[in-house]
Amino acid sequence: MRPRSLLALRPVFTAALLALAFTGCSSSQVDESGQGASEVESPTYSTTHSPTPTEEPGPGDGNREVLLQAIDTALSEIAGSKLYSVESENGGTVWEVEVVTEAGQRYEIDLTSDGQKVVDGPEEKSSEAKHLQRVEAATVPISEIIDTAVAHAPGVVIELELDTAGGVIVWEVEVASADGQSVELDIDAGTGAIIG
Repeated sequence: MRPRSLLALRPVFTAALLALAFTGCSSSQVDESGQGASEVESPTYSTTHSPTPTEEPGPGDGNREVLLQAIDTALSEIAGSKLYSVESENGGTVWEVEVVTEAGQRYEIDLTSDGQKVVDGPEEKSSEAKHLQRVEAATVPISEIIDTAVAHAPGVVIELELDTAGGVIVWEVEVASADGQSVELDIDAGTGAIIG
């Protein structure tokens, strides 16, 4: 864990909380491999919980539903793609998502803060063999990675990115807490264990 001050990122917290408040219910679906699944393709498989109209998000809910919605929307833009990274940008008003295709091509897609609409992209980015290797090794569902991160460091997830740590492919997860601090965790992409 590497705590650091996030006073400059307060707008991220505000935007994330506002986005969560305005989106209410979400029906995002992300399958076991981190791939998106539309309701038409897989109506019986959902890894998320849609709150009832009277249910208010609890302190542990953070931005999970909005984040999963952004991931699902981006994955639906590029058939057969898998998540490589997602980051809250521009003071929490945009989700920047990178996906990698089965052929190893990387794309960037920018989405609205509620994760439902594409505002830019998909834009082809430079690709390397490591991008495909990392997404293929990421076998733990992204929803479990998010849940593990916020269980360990309560707050909102503002960044997820595949990388390596000590020869292990990991999700680098940055969680921002309500007190203005940020915690970065390395979570093994193949087991879901926190390793740093």
